[in-house]
Amino acid sequence: MRSFFPVLTASLFLATAAVAQESSDEMTSETAVESTDESVAETLVNAEPAPAAKPALKPKPKPKVVEVRKPVAAAAKEKPKTETTGATALAPITKPDTDYVMMRVGSQDVAASEVRHMWEGLFPAGSAPDFTSLKPDMRDKVLRGVMTERLLLAEALKQGVDKSDVVQRELEDIKRKLIVKNFLEAKTADIDEKALRSEYESQVAAMKDIKEVRARHILVASEKEAVDVKKQLETSKSFDELARSFSKDPGSAKQGGDLGYFTKDKMVKEFADAAFDLKKGEISAPVKTSFGWHVIKLEDSRPVTVPTFIEAKDALKSKLQEKKLADYLRTVIKQTDVKLFDTKGKELPFSKDISEKSKNSDG
Repeated sequence: MRSFFPVLTASLFLATAAVAQESSDEMTSETAVESTDESVAETLVNAEPAPAAKPALKPKPKPKVVEVRKPVAAAAKEKPKTETTGATALAPITKPDTDYVMMRVGSQDVAASEVRHMWEGLFPAGSAPDFTSLKPDMRDKVLRGVMTERLLLAEALKQGVDKSDVVQRELEDIKRKLIVKNFLEAKTADIDEKALRSEYESQVAAMKDIKEVRARHILVASEKEAVDVKKQLETSKSFDELARSFSKDPGSAKQGGDLGYFTKDKMVKEFADAAFDLKKGEISAPVKTSFGWHVIKLEDSRPVTVPTFIEAKDALKSKLQEKKLADYLRTVIKQTDVKLFDTKGKELPFSKDISEKSKNSDG
């Protein structure tokens, strides 16, 4: 919710896509992997436990390591070029110390800060290339987008579109969300380095005796199939080969059934109990879960990997922000009378509890 524009023009969109394409060619293959078929675990990760279906087989997510790879902003690191491009030959715009009028569209002045704000609003926070370092042809596409947006805005205002009920309702909705967003950001602005390090040390201490394992599995629909797979493994058939051929988990099957490292608390209980009882290299008997029948092989076991403070910092900050906001909201909600009514004004049962275990969320 970083910015709202009356029109996202084709010029702006194409300029954004072009910058993204330039940098995407330089990215690692990790990005492409993210869009491949998801495994059973990836599809249902973080699902709330329910009587009919336990949480999926998902290795415990570790605090994300900050990846050193070129984001969209990599294009900004190119040195500005001054050669003529197409029909336009403009020198690169230097970054000014103060704001100035960059464009005039009819009688409308457009400040450089407005152009930069519009440009940055098209990217995830902090990832937009520096506008002053764009190539001339790319910069012109953006400016033509600004020009088009301003012309359309002027025509819309002439026709009173801004006074319509639809626009007014949407503006009010945007206004509410923006006010709440900024209010919540201000409420958590005091989470400092000291608080983050304290939380980090607390979590590291809690992880001291936790073990994680790396396992492979072959998921099939029936016990009979699982027994057959186990027999083939006992006759020296390759686990990797059988997983690729028979496993119904498309994501892990392509990796020979490899699920990577995970902790016990993030797995379906039946699967976790079986996996953590195995010795390195040992293969389990068929194990039944809500996903089907599994044959599991333990590859490795080790103390859980503890991320560095820098690696965990962003996740720690998000956690503390969520906790602080939740505590604040509970206080405000507790002090406020909230009632729910039906179409005839009759009061209906309603719980104000916003905790994860509230009656309304238990299903």
